[in-house]
Amino acid sequence: GTYSNFWRALGETESATIPYCGRVGISQYDRCHAGFRASTFGRAYDFGSVMHYGLFAFSTNGRQTITLRRQTSVRIPNRSGMSNLDAEKTRLAYRCQGGQTTTPSPSGCKDTWPYCDRYTRLCGIHSFINARCKKTCFNCECKNRLG
Repeated sequence: GTYSNFWRALGETESATIPYCGRVGISQYDRCHAGFRASTFGRAYDFGSVMHYGLFAFSTNGRQTITLRRQTSVRIPNRSGMSNLDAEKTRLAYRCQGGQTTTPSPSGCKDTWPYCDRYTRLCGIHSFINARCKKTCFNCECKNRLG
């Protein structure tokens, strides 16, 4: 139902470029959220998106589950960072104004014990580890309360 309705809702041009997702050999296909809707914000389909699944994603039989309807030169999946379209669509989704992306300055959050990486299983449990392994245990203070 939802799967086919999604394709019917797309324009003819859009559905010709978006990859085809086969149902055979995909684990838990029917457990997908029935109300899922995606928006391209009027932009082209982004094969290079950091959110794009690999062509064999969720395969139960080792066969390709996503088939491209046209050739692309981008690497799928892209795990090297956001594409330009990812950034543009994010700005549109959150109504961000244009401008430069800034990199936050280092917070000074660090581990003060050299063996923190060996004891991550004790993060949140042992006070010695929590106090000395703040970076490893993701236990740093947010000065601006925003993260």
